[in-house]
Amino acid sequence: MKLSMKFLILVACSVLILSSCNSSIDEEVTLEFPVNISGFYEDMMKSTRHPMWGGPIKVFESERSLVFQISGSKDIFLLDAMGGDVLKAYPNPPDTIGGMVYRRDPVSFVIPNAHGFDYLKNNSKLIHLSDFAKLEDTYKIVGDNLTNPFKILHLLDNRLISYWWGISTKESSSTGGVYFTDLSSNSTKKIIPADKIERMADLTISDEKIYVLEKYRPLISIYDFEGTKLQIMEMPKSNYLKYQKLVRPPGYLQMTPEDKVAFLEDNYVDMYQQGDTTFVLYQTYFAENQSLKEKYILTIFSDGKLKEKVLDIKPLNFSLTGDVYFFSETDSGEYLMKKPISQFF
Repeated sequence: MKLSMKFLILVACSVLILSSCNSSIDEEVTLEFPVNISGFYEDMMKSTRHPMWGGPIKVFESERSLVFQISGSKDIFLLDAMGGDVLKAYPNPPDTIGGMVYRRDPVSFVIPNAHGFDYLKNNSKLIHLSDFAKLEDTYKIVGDNLTNPFKILHLLDNRLISYWWGISTKESSSTGGVYFTDLSSNSTKKIIPADKIERMADLTISDEKIYVLEKYRPLISIYDFEGTKLQIMEMPKSNYLKYQKLVRPPGYLQMTPEDKVAFLEDNYVDMYQQGDTTFVLYQTYFAENQSLKEKYILTIFSDGKLKEKVLDIKPLNFSLTGDVYFFSETDSGEYLMKKPISQFF
């Protein structure tokens, strides 16, 4: 199957933003922070609290649009930051069976570009959606019937690198892993099997290398685009993280907050790689005034040393350039903020 000319044009647009090209951009369409999100903030927060498919929000930024994506459902709040228009989109739409609402078609997190964003969908599909759903284009990846997508790691120069969790059903079988797709020839190969990185917290790309962060050990494995392991970096242990897989015992709900903390794992938030420096955001718990509290940690690993900072904000994730997104609730409304890492130290 040949790649359509329309999709090639859309992928070319993705290249512009992902390569951080400093082409001339009209100042009037450049995003300015803080961004007022008062008009849909409460609706978005309600979505994050859904017991079945809520979860943390991740923010993605293009030249003039912002995407707020709910981790569980992958529902999207798309904001035209200049015009103020808001669209709620459902890449994984709710469905019903026997009166019950459920989700059955997983999609990945998005990658933004100058004219919308791209994401992955079950059955080996790469989807481009323009701003406010004016145009949708689907590209079918030839090869394995890939399922349960997680994220696009790289979409540049007709090269797609993606991670799929994979599932096994009567209709299809995919063990998952990291896949390399040549979009010009539509050829795909698995470069890192899922079982090699099954204990990962996340993975990202920098300088044509794939960085895989482990969840329960302070280790980072580095691979090239052929799937060859180049290096394993061992980080100093954090002063705040447990590095443990924990199980809540019987009677957990009746425990005091001080006792509950011992059975709560640290939560990974996001990762950003810049050259040889790794930035990671974590969420931990502590007990205070007879209640559980959240604490957010920013770690920076470089030259064999680990620097840590307890943050006074609740971070959402890193931007494509390494800034940290977070919300600010004020008397005048709710705002999306963005702060460079250097300002936290």
